[in-house]
Amino acid sequence: MPNNALLQIKQDTLKLIDDLKVICTSFGLGNDGNEYKIITQCFLYKFLCDKFEFFFETKFPNKTIRDYKDFNEEEKEDFFLKLDDNKLPKLAYDELLNYLFEKHFNDNDLHLKLDAIFNRISSNNAELFNTQSTDKTTIALFESISQYINEESKRANFTRALLDKLKNFNFKQAFLNLQNQQGYDFFAPIFEYLLKDYNNAGGGKYAEYYTPLSIASIIAKLLINEPTQSVKIYDPSAGTGTLLMALAHQIGTDSCTLYAQDISQKSLRMLKLNLILNDLTHSLRYAIEGNTLINPYHSKDDRGNEIKMDFIVSNPPFKLDFSNEHAEISQNKNDFFLGVPNIPKNDKSNKSKMPIYTLFFQHCLNMLSNKGKGAIIVPTGFISAKSGIENKIVRHLVDERLVYGVVCMPSQVFANTGTNVSIIFFQKTPSAKEVVLIDASKLGEKYTENKNKKTRLRPSDMDLILETFQNKTKKSDFCALVSFDEITEKNYSLNPGQYFTIEDTSETISQAEFENLMQQYSSELASLFDESQNLQQEILETLKGVRFE
Repeated sequence: MPNNALLQIKQDTLKLIDDLKVICTSFGLGNDGNEYKIITQCFLYKFLCDKFEFFFETKFPNKTIRDYKDFNEEEKEDFFLKLDDNKLPKLAYDELLNYLFEKHFNDNDLHLKLDAIFNRISSNNAELFNTQSTDKTTIALFESISQYINEESKRANFTRALLDKLKNFNFKQAFLNLQNQQGYDFFAPIFEYLLKDYNNAGGGKYAEYYTPLSIASIIAKLLINEPTQSVKIYDPSAGTGTLLMALAHQIGTDSCTLYAQDISQKSLRMLKLNLILNDLTHSLRYAIEGNTLINPYHSKDDRGNEIKMDFIVSNPPFKLDFSNEHAEISQNKNDFFLGVPNIPKNDKSNKSKMPIYTLFFQHCLNMLSNKGKGAIIVPTGFISAKSGIENKIVRHLVDERLVYGVVCMPSQVFANTGTNVSIIFFQKTPSAKEVVLIDASKLGEKYTENKNKKTRLRPSDMDLILETFQNKTKKSDFCALVSFDEITEKNYSLNPGQYFTIEDTSETISQAEFENLMQQYSSELASLFDESQNLQQEILETLKGVRFE
């Protein structure tokens, strides 16, 4: 498919998102806490309807979707079996957008009909789409959306405006031309665009901020360097799932199962959308809502047996007040074997700076299988920490030979935090004899978005990081290869700058050359002194001529 055609489909998709947001704003829901629910549900409903129709027309090339309404029960059952095999939802003809648009578009209760369709799709496909929380509460894929418009008289018109935009767009062209893993490359930037207005500040909100695609891609490619089959991948602070999607794409969606947990309802809604867009519906059942630090759902199976993960990725919240859960967390000596940060005394603002990421790091280390590997994003200050739990973790990584790489990223590379970040690569079983330390802080290009200064990695920057890390290439002021003994001697610092060699740029010269240079410098200096005296004399003569008037 020509690139310009792909670009056009992408632009049309981004325009659809913009149009839906404009409608929400015009009906008083702009930046409302429920806006994202409406946008994501409508987007997903359109996606599922188009995918259903595309699949139908693929299986029955001589029929159109209108023929589906005339299927008898036996024909439907046969078709539903094919849907099951492909992890696609079972939709009735009167649940499709085309039917709703043609038969009920002008109905005064259109909003109620759409709500009913959402609820039926969720109910009829519960086994496929339902997720749950740590206390086993069932979370459906869809919910009614008309309730978010307070004025009942506006609800039908609001629904009409949404459906009108959905009807004028079609995902089928994308399905027709995107094969195998191409879907990720198409939908990942679209998903990033969809999230743009719903990000929260990285430091203070629990795991709702977004990992840039460039960072996620680097992590995935550095973790997966050989064909991998039937593996479990895990993110204990999954957010919207960007890290997991990149890793699954690198492995192959049919070769891995995703395990995710996050405390945020909003993040889990976005995560579910992300899984469906990327053909990872089979992993929906493992997307869990809940506090990982108190109730790590994926640490044991239903029979109580320990679960270990083959690959773990995490971009946890860096600082957060967990003082209310401190006592309960402290009891889990298995996960938090290196300790739990203390609660600051008498200062509420200090509590908000509690380094919660150190708990996620320990949990990741504990959850790895014997051959497992992981990567976690941390504040750059962590890599040279001299005290606290941070220092204990660094010492553990070095003493046990678990760390095998560190990449320091440019500042402002994350959308909503100015904190400098680094990526730590680690493994369960020691194998590396040296650690790859890369200082990529000077890479990237600066740009301004909404008056905020940001940095983005260019493809050439990403290639440089990947090639240097994978080939273990020493590069002046960029990459050092360091033994564990050297790190210990440097007081356990994982900061690349500590190991760069300062080049001696001096030149060796002969005695005669030295004398000639000194004579030249002396002559130049004498000339400058003479010029200085002349200038002083001119200034004095000028001052004599100054008269009071």
